[in-house]
Amino acid sequence: MQISSKAFGYLSLAFVFLLFFLPPIDTDLGWHLRYGEYFLSTGTFLKQNTLTYFLPDYIWMDSRSLYQVLLAVTYKYSGLLGLSVIYGSLGVSIYWIFSKINSQIPKINILVFTITILASWVVFGLGIRTQIFTFAGILAVFYLAKISEKNPKILILLPLLFIFWANLHGGFVLGLAVCGIVFLQRLANRKWRKAIYLAIAGFFSALSALINPYGVGVYEDAIRYTQYPLWTLIAEWVPPNLDTKILLVVVALITVASILRYSKRRVTFALCVILFFILAMQARRSIPFFVLASVLTLSDSYIERLKLLEKNIYFQKAISLLLISGIILLALIQVPNTFSFDTNWKNYCSSGMQRYPCRAIEYIKSHPIDGENVYAPYEWGGFLEWQLPEYKFFVDGRMPAWPTPDNKSPYTTYLEIVQAQPGYQQKLLSYGTDWLLLGPGTFLDIELQSKRGEYWKEIYRDEAAVIYVKK
Repeated sequence: MQISSKAFGYLSLAFVFLLFFLPPIDTDLGWHLRYGEYFLSTGTFLKQNTLTYFLPDYIWMDSRSLYQVLLAVTYKYSGLLGLSVIYGSLGVSIYWIFSKINSQIPKINILVFTITILASWVVFGLGIRTQIFTFAGILAVFYLAKISEKNPKILILLPLLFIFWANLHGGFVLGLAVCGIVFLQRLANRKWRKAIYLAIAGFFSALSALINPYGVGVYEDAIRYTQYPLWTLIAEWVPPNLDTKILLVVVALITVASILRYSKRRVTFALCVILFFILAMQARRSIPFFVLASVLTLSDSYIERLKLLEKNIYFQKAISLLLISGIILLALIQVPNTFSFDTNWKNYCSSGMQRYPCRAIEYIKSHPIDGENVYAPYEWGGFLEWQLPEYKFFVDGRMPAWPTPDNKSPYTTYLEIVQAQPGYQQKLLSYGTDWLLLGPGTFLDIELQSKRGEYWKEIYRDEAAVIYVKK
């Protein structure tokens, strides 16, 4: 099957849109919406922690302000389905940039891009999240760096990119690191004029990142994430499994070897691969950046061979067939799935990353409980803050790296209580807990049942949640 170049381009965009047309199942969605809604209602950005009663006075230097406003506006006017459409549109925008880096191989581009996204599905498969903007930003830096080889003045766009990036995700610091690596490459190749242009653009990019509601605080927050062993606490920060690590090592070795063999004048690009390889080995959430750096450097190394493959008639037919098949498959399976999830609240409550306590929430709304401080699961924090804004909860996804008086991660403190470790009762009382909303069968639930109402009395239970109030 062979189709025209123009039709292939449109079909590629349609395929990418459908690939990214996913329901927003990220557990952090709720508190992001609360932040965005706060801006829409007050015209100011929320700085002080008003969502949890643990660390209530903490001032969080959040680098996601623009993202949160985007979410809130989209949700206000088009609900969850609108968020899925936005995510699909972001995917199309990213693919457009990706395809421009090596525009002479469109069929290989869609194949490689699909492999890149699927290899990073652990991140991209959760619907719209802030990491998508760092992926896009790193890609944009590579794209501008390539264009600037012939037109250095294009780097004037770099500071503008970082203004947006620093207000979308803290990963903008990785973009500055990539700029530094490209700068070293130009010095090594004795491209002095181009190196100077990049140094100036990079300097102003670092300054432009300060144009955000928190100023230099976004840099401080990025650094803080390196000071806690989050890989021992949070699921998305854990290292990849052994099989994935072996695969990452193989890809890294092949990529670096290809640079040394075919692109000796670009040898410092190996630093990009090494940087993202180290990050990917530490946390699976960084795998997309490593895969992106690898495929871009491999494409650069083998570009002449890829051009020959692009012209192969059998390859063209095979890719066209795969593309059309992919569109049909996504249209038949993923699109109905996303519509069902986004438009059916019952599905949202029961079929996402977490099973949310929606029936318990209905009970709480119809039977208000005295006291606003609620100890609840970390994974429910954002959702509960969104659905029960009149209450404050113990922790949520913002907080793992926040400093505490005892130098523990807030998540560690949460675990000590939910696991019913010695002293849990004193902690609940000292933090001012009014009542508990727990998952049934947790250590704390079992412990409280065994105490038979010594401190807390059960007033509600279903298959997803149990509520305890003070006796």
